[in-house]
This record gives sequence, structure tokens and C-alpha cells, in this order.
Amino acid sequence: MDDLTQREQDLAAREAKLTERESQVINEDGTTATDTAPARPEDVWAHDTIDLFGETWQVIAPTQQAMTALTLSSGKYVPQQLQNNFVSLFLRNHMSEQSFTRLFERFLDPQDDEFDPAALGTLMRALADLTISRMKDD
Repeated sequence: MDDLTQREQDLAAREAKLTERESQVINEDGTTATDTAPARPEDVWAHDTIDLFGETWQVIAPTQQAMTALTLSSGKYVPQQLQNNFVSLFLRNHMSEQSFTRLFERFLDPQDDEFDPAALGTLMRALADLTISRMKDD
């Protein structure tokens, strides 16, 4: 078997594994362990869900207060590091632990072309839409 054929077979095998959503775990000693089980959603989630990017994300509809705080945190007088921290805090507070973890798995997966920087904007818009929907219902 020539080198090209071997590489094609390796690539085909790797593509077949992509459906398992392989993730890397870093052990305390710096070695990696492979966990092929995808992050699972909470068994019982008493809040909302959003279907995006082929997955169901478990979320909590942000309050008007949270949306206002997020908007204010993106102002030009707020240092960039704080802006990033506030966005991460906002997401952590409005997603299940599994969905929050899955979000980072998707962003860190170099094989996941669908999850680009615009995906964060799409997710944030979907969360804002939940808030707007709730305001209209009240």
C-alpha cells in the first residue's frame, strides 16, 4: 500500500469517528485521555431549549436585567478582558452545565466548520429572542 492510499484510509476512518464527537480530556499529569461519549443533556431540564446547529441547547431565558447588563458590559469603557468574562458568565448562567460544556467542545473542535465565530452571535440572538418572547407574553 502506498503512502497516499494509507492517508486516505486514515482520513476515512477519522471521518467515520466524527459522529462520535470525540473530545480530549487533559489529565493532571498533562497526558490526554479520549472520551468518545458526547456531553449529555440534563435528564430533567425545567427551563427552555433552543435548537441550533443540529443540537438542542438547554437554556434559561435571560431576564431584562441580564440583557441590560450584557449590553452595558460591551461598552467602549469596559476593558476587553472584562467584556469576555461577562459574556462567559452570561452564558454559564443561562445554559445547563452540559450545554455550556458542549458549547466549548464545539468551538474547540477543529473539524467543526459549522461552529465558527458567527455561531456565538446566533446563540446570543436566540437567547435574546427568548427574552423578547417572554416580554410579549407578559
